[in-house]
Order: sequence, then structure tokens, then C-alpha cells
Amino acid sequence: MHHVIVDGVLDLIGGGATLTSLSLVDVARRTGISRNSIYRRWHSKDELFSDVVKSMTRPLPDLTKQSARENLVTLMDVSFDRVTDQRERRMAETIVAEAQNFPDLHEQYLAEIVAPLNHAMKLAIRRGKEIGEIRPDIDENLLCDVLVSCTFAHHQRTLRKVWTSNQRIDERLISCLTAFRRCSSTNNRWGSRLTAAKRESRGVRIK
Repeated sequence: MHHVIVDGVLDLIGGGATLTSLSLVDVARRTGISRNSIYRRWHSKDELFSDVVKSMTRPLPDLTKQSARENLVTLMDVSFDRVTDQRERRMAETIVAEAQNFPDLHEQYLAEIVAPLNHAMKLAIRRGKEIGEIRPDIDENLLCDVLVSCTFAHHQRTLRKVWTSNQRIDERLISCLTAFRRCSSTNNRWGSRLTAAKRESRGVRIK
């Protein structure tokens, strides 16, 4: 019953429902499970939403690659998989949008979904600094935000199946970001217009 109910919530949220508007009655109607059975398992929809967030957690891959670039590509693949799951992406967006009404759920989402991936990416960046693959003065938080933001932005424009190349989209993103390092501001008329975030993103070198 647990998985059926959780899937039912994700289906409803993915279909446009909000956390505020969604009720356990709606979940019962969607899943065909009696309201009493649901209430015996979850005393409130907040408890149910908490279990939905737990169902969205994914084990992160071990960072075993020697190259920081390879480790970042692996982690960005996880990030891309998350945003391509329409129901889970919609659930995440709804949690953020309604953070004021569901502060505990928002904190749980940040702690269990966002923080572990960000921590792993920062470790990969830090390791890259130690071996000289990434500039030591690069802001880890900023570079992490740039990489993750690009994943979300790209998903809004296209889908993974659009790419015919064997190269994964996360590899293309990193190549795009690191290309800034090859552009000299004296030779590139757009160099002076690069934002601070793009300047920081030049820290990952292409080997």
C-alpha cells in the first residue's frame, strides 16, 4: 500500500495539484484505497508528503575516478536524471514554491535531496583543486551552483533523446563551461561581458 499511495501523490502533483490543495481524500480517490486505511498509516498529509520526499532519495555514486571532470560528469548525470523525472521534478518545484506553508517539508527536501548531491559535487571540486585540475581560487559553492543550474536550464529547452551524439549531455555542459577558459578576454570581444559566475566556471580545465 505504501508505494501505491506515494505513487498516487506523485501522480497528482505531477498532474498539477499543489501541496496546499491536495487532500488525503484526493489520494484515496486516486489510488482506490479507503480513506480510513490511509489515515491509519499517515495521520496527516504532512506525514505522507514526508514519506514522498524519502522515496525521492537516490544513492549517489562513489567518486572513484581520478579526474575531477569525470566525477563531476557522473554526479551531473544523477542531477539530470532527477529533473527528467517529471513527477519528482514537479514535486520538488512545488515544495520550493510552497516552502512558507510547509517549512519542515522544505527543510527535509534540502537536507535529504539537495545537500547530499551538493556535498558530493563540492568534494569532487575540492579533489580537483588538490590535484591541480581545478584552479585553487575557485569558489566551490558558485561552481557547484553553475553546474546544477545549467542542468535545469537545459532540461527546459530539450530532452535527452534529442542528442544523437554518444556524448552525454552533462559532458557537453561541462565542455561548454570550461570553454570559457580557452577564451582570452583580449581576443574575445565578449570577454568583458562575462558575468562573475561564468568567470568562476572557467576553473575546470579540459585535459
